[in-house]
Amino acid sequence: AGYRTITPEDALAFLKEEAPLPPKALLLLFEGGRKDSVVYTVKPFQKTGFFGTLCLPSQIMRSRGAFYLHRSDLQRIAQLGFWQFAGMGDRAIDEIPIGPDGETGHFLTQRLWTESGAEELEAFQQRVAADYADCVNTIEEETGVRPIAYVYPFADAGHGPEADPEAERINREEVTRYFDLAFVQAHSPFNGPGRDPFMLTRLRVPGRLTGEELVRELDGYAPQFDTVGETHDASSWQVDGTV
Repeated sequence: AGYRTITPEDALAFLKEEAPLPPKALLLLFEGGRKDSVVYTVKPFQKTGFFGTLCLPSQIMRSRGAFYLHRSDLQRIAQLGFWQFAGMGDRAIDEIPIGPDGETGHFLTQRLWTESGAEELEAFQQRVAADYADCVNTIEEETGVRPIAYVYPFADAGHGPEADPEAERINREEVTRYFDLAFVQAHSPFNGPGRDPFMLTRLRVPGRLTGEELVRELDGYAPQFDTVGETHDASSWQVDGTV
C-alpha cells in the first residue's frame, strides 16, 4: 500500500522542519513492553523491511517472567536492527491511592494519598519528575541510546477532568526536560506540519482488523490533495478523520 516506517528521530526532524518525510510515513509503536511484540514481528519485519518502536514502562522490566521483556533483553533486541525505543514511564502505568476510602487514580496526574492526607505540591512534582528520569535512564543504561519519545499511559497528560489542576503544567515541564516528543491521545494517526511535538496523537489498532481494513483506516486519515472552496494553499490544510 506504499507505507514506509520511520523512527522517532525522523518524526522529530519533520516537526522541526529540518527534513521531509517519505509519502505515507508510518511510526509503528508497540506499547507495554510485551515479549510477543518482539517475537511475532521478526518474520514480518524481515519480509517487509519495516521496523518499530518499543514503548517501555521500565518498572515491569525489573522482574523476570514469560509475558514482559526484562531489561537484560534490551541489548539483544537493540542488536536485531528492527527496533528503536521510547518510554512509558517507570511507575506511570500504576494506579495509586488518591483518597481515604481506597480510591485509586493515575500516577502522573493525581496526588498520592498518604497517612497525613494528599501529598503536597512539591512532593507531587518530585515524584512525577523522578518517574520520567527513572524511565529514560533505565532504557539508556540497557540500550546505550537515550529515548527521545514518550507515550503517556492512559493517554493522560493532565488534561482530563479528574486530573489535579497542576498536573498538566508539571507533566509538560518534566516531559520536555527528558524527551523531545510525546504521544497523548489515541484517536487519530495523523500529525501534520506545525503540530505540537508534545501533543502528538496516534491510532490504537484493534486486534480484530485485517491488514486490508487497517490500510483503509489509515487512508481515511490521509491528507487530501484536491483543494476545496478557496483554500488553495496546501500548507494550511489540516485533516481530522474525513473532515
